[in-house]
Amino acid sequence: MKNTTTKTNINKDIISIGKEIKKIKSDKKISYYKLSKLSGLTHSQIQNIENGNKAYTFESLLKICNGLDIDIGNLIISVLKKVG
Repeated sequence: MKNTTTKTNINKDIISIGKEIKKIKSDKKISYYKLSKLSGLTHSQIQNIENGNKAYTFESLLKICNGLDIDIGNLIISVLKKVG
C-alpha cells in the first residue's frame, strides 16, 4: 500500500511542477515556440511536462528553468508550498 501512495504523491508532484511551469510561462508571456528555442526542448516535450503527461528528467526541468530565467530551487519551493 505504501508503494502506491508514494507513487501517487510523486505523480501529483510531477503534475504540480508542470502546472507551475505553465503558469510562469503564461505570466512571462512566453510561447511554446520561444521556450523551445530558449530551453532546447521540443514543443511537445514542454507541453507533456506542463500537462503532467510524462515524467521528466532533472536535466529537462533545469533546461526549462533556464529558458524561463528562474531558479530551479525556487520553482520547487513554490510548488511544495502550494501542495502543502
